[in-house]
Amino acid sequence: EYALEHGQPINSVLDGVLPIHAASAGGHPQVVKKLIEHGADVNAPRLPRRYFSDRNRDASAPIVGTSGSTPLHFAAANGNTEVVTLLLLHGAHPDLEDKYGVTPEELARQYNWV
Repeated sequence: EYALEHGQPINSVLDGVLPIHAASAGGHPQVVKKLIEHGADVNAPRLPRRYFSDRNRDASAPIVGTSGSTPLHFAAANGNTEVVTLLLLHGAHPDLEDKYGVTPEELARQYNWV
């Protein structure tokens, strides 16, 4: 909340992960709700990021981490049912697949949360 009140963009990215991804994975429904209230996209995919090394620290760095996982994928994979419910109530699409063709429901089943 402090960061948002002081100008932090709602969709700021760290290593391809948005704040709503981190809050969903961590099981923080109050944070997820606050992010949604400030305009976070409940269907936002994990974004690609560049992998920098000592050899390439510029735009030639390879792009990695393009899983396309949504906040619902993160919540479902971690068994965060309260966050899953909150995301669904705010329009998250349970049928969105990541780049591997996996839906949030399939992740929940894979980890025996359902």
